[in-house]
Amino acid sequence: MSPYRFYQGWVAVEDNEVRKLLLQLTFRSVEECHELADAHDIEPGERLAQKFLARELTELVHGAEAAAGAAEASELLFSRDADPTKASAVAFDHLASEVPTTEVDDLSGSVVEALVTSGLARSKGDARRAILEGGIYLNGERVSDVDHVYSPGAALAGGHHLLRRGKKQYHLLRMRR
Repeated sequence: MSPYRFYQGWVAVEDNEVRKLLLQLTFRSVEECHELADAHDIEPGERLAQKFLARELTELVHGAEAAAGAAEASELLFSRDADPTKASAVAFDHLASEVPTTEVDDLSGSVVEALVTSGLARSKGDARRAILEGGIYLNGERVSDVDHVYSPGAALAGGHHLLRRGKKQYHLLRMRR
C-alpha cells in the first residue's frame, strides 16, 4: 500500500474510534491522546486527531519523508487553504499515483490545450467556457484568460503543473524524467 493510501486510511477512521486508536497505536502519553481526542470532539470536521494518527503511523511504517509527503498531498486535494506552490516534490510524487497524470517533455503551453489533452475538457470550446465561468485553476490560481499560457518558470516542485476543474477534478502535468 502506498504511503498516501496508508495515510488516507487512517484519516478516514471513524470519530468514535479515534481516541481508542490514539491510545493503542501511538507512543504518545495517555494525557496527550486524550487532549487530541478532546480537541477533535470540539471540531470534528477538522479531523485533527485522525490526521495526527495518520501522520504518526505513516511515519512509523513508511518513514518521515513519506509521511510528510502523504500529508501534503492529502492537503492539496482536500483542503481549500492548501497552497500548491509550497508543496514538495515528494507530495507531487504521491499525487502522481493518485490523480490522472500526463508526463510531458515541455512544461509550457496553452491551458486550453492542456485541459483538452488531460481530459478535463471535452473540447477547446468546453475548456474556454470553463475558464470564463471561473472553474479552472492552475497551480492553485484561478485562470481567467482563455489565452493563458503556462511556463516552466511557473512549474511547481520537481517540474509539475497542477490543473483543477471545479472542486474535485485534478490532473497533474509532470516533466518526463
